[in-house]
Amino acid sequence: SSERMMNSRTFADRVYTDEPILRTGAQVLKQREYASLRPRVETRVQRHAMPAQYRHMHDIARCVSNYDRMYTYGASGSRNFYEQGKYMEDFEDDFEGKSELYRFCGTYEDLGDYDLRCYFTWRSKYRSGSTTYAPLSFLYIYAHEIICGIGVEQGAQGFATLRRLSQEYAGISASFDSHLSRWMHDYVIYHDLDKNLVTDSLEASFSSHVALLAKAQSMLLAHDLTVWPATSVENLPTAHDILDAHCALSRYRADRSRFIREHRDDVAEVCSRVFAKMVWHCHKRRKIDYIDGLFGGPVRNSYTMYPSAIFWTSTPHPDAEYALSDAESYLCERGFWWRRVPCRRFDTSKDLGALMHAIDCRMREAMGDAHALKARPLAKYQGKFVDEEIAALLERRKAEEAARIHIDRSSLVGIRSASMRTREALLTDEEREDDEP
Repeated sequence: SSERMMNSRTFADRVYTDEPILRTGAQVLKQREYASLRPRVETRVQRHAMPAQYRHMHDIARCVSNYDRMYTYGASGSRNFYEQGKYMEDFEDDFEGKSELYRFCGTYEDLGDYDLRCYFTWRSKYRSGSTTYAPLSFLYIYAHEIICGIGVEQGAQGFATLRRLSQEYAGISASFDSHLSRWMHDYVIYHDLDKNLVTDSLEASFSSHVALLAKAQSMLLAHDLTVWPATSVENLPTAHDILDAHCALSRYRADRSRFIREHRDDVAEVCSRVFAKMVWHCHKRRKIDYIDGLFGGPVRNSYTMYPSAIFWTSTPHPDAEYALSDAESYLCERGFWWRRVPCRRFDTSKDLGALMHAIDCRMREAMGDAHALKARPLAKYQGKFVDEEIAALLERRKAEEAARIHIDRSSLVGIRSASMRTREALLTDEEREDDEP
């Protein structure tokens, strides 16, 4: 209708025809969402064809929005899952179908009627001992059932069921393996089972080594010990224990050193004595102790039991304390869980690594090893400690070598012959006659 636009070059050589109206991105997503929900809607229309237990199960569910159910499945949603699971605890199905879920579902309400029947059919077969293919969502839902005590006795039987699930479906998903390992760890603590059922993690190993050094430090200071080792003190960690802890906690990979492997006894002795000197140095000159300065002091942090899992119980856990090891314990107070660990930081120490590298480097030089290491920066007082202990070690080895008696067994025959000749020369004629037969 605009005369100016009609006379412009834009419309000079073009003929316009009818074109489709463009849709916004929100409209496209809404249509796709509706298309994905259509099979579920159509299935629910035919709910009368399903067993009555499914209808009652859906009636149990409370009004939880799709957003809450998918992203923040809170306490009310967890209780819904628990009540639905308890109602369907002994239910079995023999539906002939195969679920092909392409999205994550963690509760019963996340499944359509078709997939729901497939799940209970799979669960019936799995409980009877048949391990068949299952979508990842089925494994998560079944793990949630075990954690909540649905269809299994809480305690040893529940843990055995979780372990069977982890073994028979190992590798199906790295995320599922990680979650299930953590849930099994928490299951042992929650139900006060044998701590040997817990698989040691890297963090647990780190904590145990820090606790060992902290124990050695406290014993050195309590008994006023300045020289290591001290055989008069019971339960004192050995020099090899100190070396193993240094190898595990230092950033320098001492366990890969050929020299340390070949001279393990000597390195352990030097390492333990340098450790004792560092303990006393920090005790006298610093405000915090040696181990606390390296890794931070003991802490108690809040702990989430069964993270990312659907878990609900009708009665809160009573107050309890569970010592997983000397380095790690868990405490429940008024339903809230806490975790005690011996250190604040779980990163290998750069300072400890520099000290271990200096011990490796300077011991090679002092003992004439052919494969020398390039020296790295080190505090002068620490270098002095290392050099003093290496020199003391060589002096002790030299004294031990001098006191050692060497017997050459190959010369015993010659010694015996010489003694016989000497004896013969000292005998008188009468003594020779008496010796003759």
